[in-house]
Amino acid sequence: MGKNLGLESVINSVESAFKPFECVVEVFNFQRRLRFRVFDLNDKPLLTMSDALVRRLCDPGGLNTIITTCRSRVEQKGHKLKPWKNLAK
Repeated sequence: MGKNLGLESVINSVESAFKPFECVVEVFNFQRRLRFRVFDLNDKPLLTMSDALVRRLCDPGGLNTIITTCRSRVEQKGHKLKPWKNLAK
């Protein structure tokens, strides 16, 4: 089992996973929950993840599951994302 990630690493991973698009991350509920939105190059929303547990995202496997699922949703809408490094590998 891998080492847990810090909150800053989680935020950086989420933001970088959706390049070349803008990803805005917000931590709330006393740093226990996280949400993010991905915007296209014209600032139109592509994806919203409204509520995820920070403790799940601090686990590399949990973070990768959520990011992989969300990246797939963006790509299914016909958008091309830059390669992303899976932290669990």
